Amino acid sequence: MSANQIAPELHSACLAGDALAASDLAHKLKSAARSVGALALGDLCDAMEQAGKARDAAALMVLCPQFDHENGRVLDFLRMFKTGNATEIVKWRSPHENHIPT
Repeated sequence: MSANQIAPELHSACLAGDALAASDLAHKLKSAARSVGALALGDLCDAMEQAGKARDAAALMVLCPQFDHENGRVLDFLRMFKTGNATEIVKWRSPHENHIPT
């Protein structure tokens, strides 16, 4: 299962209150996110994994919109990277960011 498939399934699991499925999906995505330098996304996945293990559906509902936002940022960055649009990548980063993506 690819990261592109996992993200919407994770979102759906959170909305459905399926904490254990969310935990499993977040665990799968965590490594992929961190391996491409998407550390903030990886950290969110870790928090979602832990919330899911604790069966904390309320925490998952709080984390889900944050996940959606950060996942969108990572996907935008990857699209820019694939097209080789260095100018847009520089614009995408704010001056205080030390690594890509955050």
